[in-house]
Amino acid sequence: MKDIQNDLLPELGLQADEHVKNQLTETAKWSKFISIVMFVCAVFVLMIGALGGALFTGTLDRMGGQFGELIRVGGAMFLFMMIVIALFIAGIYYFLFAFSIKVKRAIVSENTQEFTSSVKMLKVYFIATTIFAILALLNDIKNLF
Repeated sequence: MKDIQNDLLPELGLQADEHVKNQLTETAKWSKFISIVMFVCAVFVLMIGALGGALFTGTLDRMGGQFGELIRVGGAMFLFMMIVIALFIAGIYYFLFAFSIKVKRAIVSENTQEFTSSVKMLKVYFIATTIFAILALLNDIKNLF
């Protein structure tokens, strides 16, 4: 029997029928898939950073002595930038991954607190992606002029 104290949705006038539960389960599967793909992309960014840093250093080393200062800093700076980018990607998509895990748990246990926690993770994901989308849009507008 369902624990009424854990499930406050009926008190709020909300009902989660089988269709809603199926839709949330499907959403959880897709959000988990997308987040895992983006985690793999973050790993690729790290690999590109490591390989690109080494390539950058090797290229400047072959150019000669006048680029000696750049040789010491260039490859490390490129790697550092790629690490920061990979951390941003992984950090943002962590919230989508956490949403998928928590919403599945909430559906199975029919726990409103777990569901609320999952929606908060989704909210943070949407806020973060919106901020980066606005920054990208502003950058594109700036580049037009």
